[in-house]
Amino acid sequence: MDVVVGTKMVQWNKAMNKAIQTNNTTIGKKSETIRQCYRDLVNEVTSKYNDTSQLQQQIHKTAAIASEIDNIQQSLQTICSELSQLHQVYQEAVKQQQHAQT
Repeated sequence: MDVVVGTKMVQWNKAMNKAIQTNNTTIGKKSETIRQCYRDLVNEVTSKYNDTSQLQQQIHKTAAIASEIDNIQQSLQTICSELSQLHQVYQEAVKQQQHAQT
């Protein structure tokens, strides 16, 4: 009976060692998969962060450009107003010249 119990214990021990090795292998493979997924996630987050930073810079530049465009529009309005006044002066001078000739 002791031999039978001893044999069964040896078989059980071998089965447990085999199960442990199998589970360790499975855990190792899953750990590698998890590590790879984590690396992929970190790369994706880094890429998104970089894209976001670039967009923020572009938005900041866009605001500055919009301000410059406003300044240009004001300058153009001033120039147009001055041209209009100059045109009126020119027309008045032409009228006076025509009256002087008659």
